[in-house]
Amino acid sequence: MGCSGSKGDSPVSTAKGDGGEGGGEDAWKAIHSMCRWAKIDELKDQLNAETIELEDPGNGNRLVHIAAQNGHQEILDLLVERKCDVNAQNKKGQTALHMAVEYDYYWIARTLMENGASGQITNADGHKAENGIEGQKKGLNATAAFTSAQTKKEIDSALDLILKQLEDNPESAADIDKAEIVQAFMKNKKDTTKWTPEIDAKCKLVISKV
Repeated sequence: MGCSGSKGDSPVSTAKGDGGEGGGEDAWKAIHSMCRWAKIDELKDQLNAETIELEDPGNGNRLVHIAAQNGHQEILDLLVERKCDVNAQNKKGQTALHMAVEYDYYWIARTLMENGASGQITNADGHKAENGIEGQKKGLNATAAFTSAQTKKEIDSALDLILKQLEDNPESAADIDKAEIVQAFMKNKKDTTKWTPEIDAKCKLVISKV
């Protein structure tokens, strides 16, 4: 998902009549921009029980929605730590989990669910969060775990998930998109900080089985 918003955020004040981008009724703009652009250090200084739940008056999105739809794992971890409402719904009834599932952000979705997000909440179109915004997803899957992995640990865990899935149900190989696996393999192997010989061998084993 592409980011949009303005840089140069000013300190957030929720008191009315302060003026400026960060004050008054526009307090949400500055803090939402920090989240959208993953300015975690600035965001840490501004979060409190009130600002963490500030909504965009247009679409009803909160910080947790922005973190989920942009795949910002570190931001989401911070929001969860600060006790955000993981089941908050925007004006179309979407929760952050709807977004994470829709955009195949496996680790974002997993974090949300581990911290109380419900897959059963429905949006305005009647689609459950576990099935994404359009209702076409089948929940979390091992392929998405690998293609959305950002760290060495996530990559290794995702490959283990795929191998276990194939071991438990060999016929599921037909449901795994080999092209997506290969594309993620080519992208990640360039980063030697997270691509080890062990991971390389494990990934090639997965590719040979699908």
